[in-house]
Amino acid sequence: LPRCGDGVLDRSEECDDGNTVTNDACTNTCQLPRCGDGIIQVGEQCDDGPRNSDTTPNACRTNCSLPRCGDGVLDNGEECDDGNKNNNDVCTNTCTLPRCGDGIRQSGEQCDEGPQNADRTPDACRTNCVLPRCGDGVVDKGEECDGGPSCGLDCKRIAAPVVVHTSSSGPSSTVILVGAGATGGLVILLVLLSRSKIATFLARFRPKVKIEKTIEDIPLDEIEGPWGKL
Repeated sequence: LPRCGDGVLDRSEECDDGNTVTNDACTNTCQLPRCGDGIIQVGEQCDDGPRNSDTTPNACRTNCSLPRCGDGVLDNGEECDDGNKNNNDVCTNTCTLPRCGDGIRQSGEQCDEGPQNADRTPDACRTNCVLPRCGDGVVDKGEECDGGPSCGLDCKRIAAPVVVHTSSSGPSSTVILVGAGATGGLVILLVLLSRSKIATFLARFRPKVKIEKTIEDIPLDEIEGPWGKL
């Protein structure tokens, strides 16, 4: 009797190659190979037959391709899958939720260099995805300093102060210091210190303030500031 596999194309058969190889040009049911027949043919990544689905997570797709990031279905290992190629929306193109440090500058981020983000490296994007700035404690390009008693608010060095007036009252002395400000103007500091701490205070500035006489011995008319003698 005629049968599938006898090498003869009979009625109801689409093909009959007479062999038992099911993933060649003719299946073992004498049907032409097609996606969805449950047989993984050449060029197919998978084929689960009627279980192929474009909406079921982790299923072989109806085009006989494996589930992948970007197919719009949330499969295993994916945090999200919006099915588009927009990398800076609510789901990245790697199917992960956007976060600072992923190397993608999202809305609300000033920068994002991924693993190169750093809080101690000059000119690097910071780990909170903001640009380096004056006041972050790192000396970046264009800054002379960033932090410390001799650094101005604009990250320019403040010139060493000059003692222009002192007065004593009991165990304490009032010291007026004048120095070049961060923007080239004058900065006047009025400091009330114990006599024993005045030298320590002045030593914090670089270059060190040189005092030729003791605090109590400096006559006002001998003191010279940036504008000349008082």
